[in-house]
Amino acid sequence: MTAQWFGQMYFAGKFTSAWDALTPAAQQAVPQGTWVGVHEGCASDIGGHASAIRSVTILGSAAIISEQIDGARSQTVQYILSYLNGGWRYAPGDLSVYARGSVAADIAAAKASGLCAGWKVF
Repeated sequence: MTAQWFGQMYFAGKFTSAWDALTPAAQQAVPQGTWVGVHEGCASDIGGHASAIRSVTILGSAAIISEQIDGARSQTVQYILSYLNGGWRYAPGDLSVYARGSVAADIAAAKASGLCAGWKVF
């Protein structure tokens, strides 16, 4: 799995494929259905846009990705991937947004914290 793959899937709104690129620990903490449901709940703001890698900075087993997102609100976002088990994986920094007990409650928490309002990968 390349470093570019996660961002391509995430920003294109292919959240099931993006879940496949999570670290094993993140996958254990956030079931696929929860991840997909929460991100589809925010999809009007974050999904379905073309993206292009602008830079990759590798520091040991971590990579900082800068990616340009195209659309009405074009901007560059950054996220960090970790190299694990022969591939680049994403680990959300805070998994608490996925722990409200239901996808609807998780979406409400994501919206309340501003995660659905921008291009931040969460």
